[in-house]
Amino acid sequence: MDSTTKRDIKLRKSRVFIAGDTTFYGRNIVNKFLESESWEIVILKEFYNLSVSDLSYKLNELKVNFVVVTSGLSFGIEGNLNRTADLCIGNITDLNLISASAKAGIEKLIYIGSSCMYPAIPAQSSKKFTVDDILTAIPELTSLNYTTIKLAGWSLCQAIMRQYGYRYITLIPSNVYGPWDDYDSSDSHVVASLIRKIYSSKSAEMSVVDLLGTGEPIRDFLHVSDLSGAVDFCLKNNDINCTINIGSGQGYQISDIASLISEYIGYKGEIRFNNRALNGTMFKVLDNSVIESYGWKNSYDINSGLKNTVNWYLNNHLRRIS
Repeated sequence: MDSTTKRDIKLRKSRVFIAGDTTFYGRNIVNKFLESESWEIVILKEFYNLSVSDLSYKLNELKVNFVVVTSGLSFGIEGNLNRTADLCIGNITDLNLISASAKAGIEKLIYIGSSCMYPAIPAQSSKKFTVDDILTAIPELTSLNYTTIKLAGWSLCQAIMRQYGYRYITLIPSNVYGPWDDYDSSDSHVVASLIRKIYSSKSAEMSVVDLLGTGEPIRDFLHVSDLSGAVDFCLKNNDINCTINIGSGQGYQISDIASLISEYIGYKGEIRFNNRALNGTMFKVLDNSVIESYGWKNSYDINSGLKNTVNWYLNNHLRRIS
């Protein structure tokens, strides 16, 4: 029996606790893991109500081998500005879970960070972010509260790796989009918000759709299926023991994304951007070279990813709410 076969057999016996199985990220990660024979998924409801000691005991009782922390709230720029306390409260419980996992002796954990952890940069800059850029300058002020909590989670993972030698890996995704995102509120992520607004304008036969900002900011977009695949990939790869960017490595103006979504939805009206105050950082693209050096690559480019997401929205989300 070769080493690959031995490793596969070991992984089939691995129990992974996915915290936040009903969140946008968590739901997609669960679906990805259910497709694999490598994992036995553990779901623990209301774990956030437990103390560190009680949660540590529960993780041992459930014989958890790995933990994926994806339970925190995340919003688009409007939610970042208007629901600052909700964001902090909804993410700070991640620190308890990370602490409890270390206390339980769980040696590998994936913590989903955020590209908001990177500093704000001058408007004219077009430098891709690497993990060495973390804490080199003040983050974007529109997401400062949320960023502070995510940096605390990253810092705790770093400290556990240094002291205990565990692999507590922070994955920093770019702007994630795809099935099961929040399409119904002003707190939506950018792609979900654009899909909802453009589809609503088409349905109402409006000749113009008004969108926030100028449309000029450049962002890196990641289909949630690729994020889920990256989590699976990093859990299985024992050579990875560092903070990792997960993105496309490509930048697109928000206005270009809106145009593509309009095309896929079939909206023929005018797209009009109307508010300079909500641009956020003008350029945010992640350097993807580290994860690619381990052999991982995206399955979706921006066109196939947006088509998939628009089709899912039309065929699944709208049917669920109708």
